[in-house]
Amino acid sequence: MKDQPQQHIPQLEDRGDVVLLNPKHNFKSLNDVPEGFIIGTSSLRRIMTIKNMHPQIETKNIRGNLNTRIRKLDEGEYDAIILAKAGINRLGLQNRISYDLDEKQYMYAPGQAALGIQCRVDDEEVKEQLSKLNNQESYYRCFAERQFLNLLEGGCKLPIAVYSELKQGDNVYLKGRVLSDNTFVEYEVEGHYKDVGKQLTKHMIELGAKKLFT
Repeated sequence: MKDQPQQHIPQLEDRGDVVLLNPKHNFKSLNDVPEGFIIGTSSLRRIMTIKNMHPQIETKNIRGNLNTRIRKLDEGEYDAIILAKAGINRLGLQNRISYDLDEKQYMYAPGQAALGIQCRVDDEEVKEQLSKLNNQESYYRCFAERQFLNLLEGGCKLPIAVYSELKQGDNVYLKGRVLSDNTFVEYEVEGHYKDVGKQLTKHMIELGAKKLFT
């Protein structure tokens, strides 16, 4: 739902990323893997995060649906792959998760794990029914994340990461990160969910965030 207008959003799934290891490995952290360890991912955000945090690791593009990616992993094309935990959970493949990546450290894409529900704009009856599925915390957090993404004029394919928490009342804590090959900028703010994305964007632009992907 990252590229769609804001909709009703049910309770969020787990939001972070997870590592799936080739069965021949049993590493418990990316800090432990050797030089030349190959991770499969097609996400520029994940690629740049690995380059900045784990320079000993190589990344290799991976395509296909989830089952195809796991098959390629098991066939030895990769030492590990990184995926969104929500997708793994929804397909009932939790047994393939080797370990979670810490959400606060590695962060996630704006809107990651959120399910958006849309309907016809003039169908008041359906809109009323769908409103009952909306989760306030999920809505507030995703509103703030998407506001930051849109004001920064980023997209889901750019190396932009966030982390959010609902605080007291309508306030949201929002941390943003923009990455390039060998550096990144990040900032954190807290404020009303309708404005906190604007605040974060202002600070990130002042730190030179846009220069990293333009």
